[in-house]
Amino acid sequence: MLKCLSFLVAILVCQQTSAWSYNQLMKASRMIARTRREPIKMPTTTPMVPYKPPNSDYAQFIDLQARFYQERIVFINRFLDEEAANGIISLLLYLRNEDPRGMINLYLNIPGGHMRPCLAIYDLICQTRRQCKIRTANLGLCAGMGAFLCSAGTKGSRGGMPNARFLIQRTGLENPFQGQASDIGLE
Repeated sequence: MLKCLSFLVAILVCQQTSAWSYNQLMKASRMIARTRREPIKMPTTTPMVPYKPPNSDYAQFIDLQARFYQERIVFINRFLDEEAANGIISLLLYLRNEDPRGMINLYLNIPGGHMRPCLAIYDLICQTRRQCKIRTANLGLCAGMGAFLCSAGTKGSRGGMPNARFLIQRTGLENPFQGQASDIGLE
């Protein structure tokens, strides 16, 4: 389609000039075809990175997430519901069983999450940090339960980037209690 269009444009240009040869016409059509090409688009798949296994002569390409997992890096960047929490829990259990003494790096950018799944992740992190060091870092925004999870890392290994934000709110209290503690205890 593009070649045909460029050839027609070249013919129109040729009609306006009287002394064009066939070679000049083909050259003009190739120039027009070179200037009109499809725009380069960003890939929508997970990036592939080279990885050379130990004791191997050849490198292979693996996806970026798999490479992160090999280096014990977990990047969490979504709202934490039951499905996301199950994936994170299974990954943390796998990393803990693979090397019980190795450090696990959690990079967080969590806009929030449901209370029950996040508490399950929190309990697992607290149990795991007895065996191995867990480093947590806030990359952008940790809101609600995300800020709570960021605080679950090993003491001295919790942090955030210079422009990262923590948003702490009353999680799980849709109807807050007010009044004296003795009155609330009676209800």
